[in-house]
Amino acid sequence: MRRSLRCGSHRSHGGGVLPLTVLSLSALAGVVALVIDGGTLMEARRHVQAGADAAALAGAADLFTNYIANQGTDPKGTASASALTTASANGYTNDGVQSVVTVSVSPQKYQGGPNVGLPLPAGYIEVIVQYNASHLFGGIFGTGTTPVVARAVARGRTTPISNNSVVTLNTTFGPSVAVALSGSLQTSAGVTINSSSPSILSLTGSNGITASQFNVTASASSGLGSVLSELHGLGGTSPTINTISTVPDPLRFLPVPNPTSLGLTTKGTNLLVSSGITNLYPGIYSGGIRVAGSATVILHANTDGSPGIYYLEGTTGLQVLMGGSVITATGETAGVMIFNEWSSATATVNLSSTGKVALIPPSSGTYRGVGIFQKAGTSTAPGPTLSLNGNGSVNLAGTIYAPHAAVSLSSKNPANVMGGQIVADTVSVSGSVYVSSGSQPVASERIYGLVE
Repeated sequence: MRRSLRCGSHRSHGGGVLPLTVLSLSALAGVVALVIDGGTLMEARRHVQAGADAAALAGAADLFTNYIANQGTDPKGTASASALTTASANGYTNDGVQSVVTVSVSPQKYQGGPNVGLPLPAGYIEVIVQYNASHLFGGIFGTGTTPVVARAVARGRTTPISNNSVVTLNTTFGPSVAVALSGSLQTSAGVTINSSSPSILSLTGSNGITASQFNVTASASSGLGSVLSELHGLGGTSPTINTISTVPDPLRFLPVPNPTSLGLTTKGTNLLVSSGITNLYPGIYSGGIRVAGSATVILHANTDGSPGIYYLEGTTGLQVLMGGSVITATGETAGVMIFNEWSSATATVNLSSTGKVALIPPSSGTYRGVGIFQKAGTSTAPGPTLSLNGNGSVNLAGTIYAPHAAVSLSSKNPANVMGGQIVADTVSVSGSVYVSSGSQPVASERIYGLVE
């Protein structure tokens, strides 16, 4: 009996390998394409978000720069233009094909996010960037593009630091505020002390400090027990004491005046005025200004109505001695700012005359509300002490800003205003000292950064 051999089944198995292989390779190619295109889209998403962030921050910087004049809006479109320029520099040209950039500025409405449809607050800008990313494997996922969208919201605004009359910046030294025997410090707002020392106040034998609130660090609050009876709220109320974390210098972003960009030219060298009435105008005063005898110096704003900057450089600073007087020109509401670009310990601001001192701070611009600005020292090389003495008639309006320097305040007349606000390393007081902003502005701190 003959057996037959059948090999057809073997041939049929071998013939199915190629189709399976093709299908497997196709699936593998699809996976590879998905991974590559997916990774490309994720990378594009990161770049688009970075571009939106940068554009929003650029617009916010413009809003901050012009906040005083525009109150957080963009009437000339400069903030929007800055945002679009920055977006373009990052590759998103708003050509309507590959990219679309949408910019909204207060008081326009949010175009996206949780507040969509609501008005943007003053000083806020929203940027939405859509980038139409091409596929690397168009034949697998279609021949079109995939929109990649990112959104960013930034703010650039200023706010007066009017909740404080006195801010001491030193974080370790004690006492940060010292009131001498029988002296007193009265303010129209709060007192903030950054020091962590348990002896932040020296008030022994004084009449204490009157303020709307006292803001102290947790580590320093334990040392207040011995001086609590000398801390007073406004109108004879009990003091309000708040525990805070160390706060940064609220004016740390305030730029040092640039004489070139401000168009300042030299108006005096080693200037000494000892008699008569002298009119001075904004500019560079090399060697500083000294006023003595019975002389009166009148400080003017710029002729175009903008605030006047008096840039003092060298080793003298501003010295008002004997019976000398320094006043802002009558009727000029634009105001003036004294900038002390000291080069040695002798370049102080020393107001100790028995004459009249009346300074009105800038009412607009970058230095709005800043009456005296001293170049910052360092922790190892502090700036010279500012000695502001009310021996005569004194009305120092605006913020006195002296980072890494001490401010010494003295007054023989409780009606004198010894500054609208003091921001310094430490403050010492003798006599009856009153610090109040009154009707004049004080400095504004910068609020700037991404919020969404």
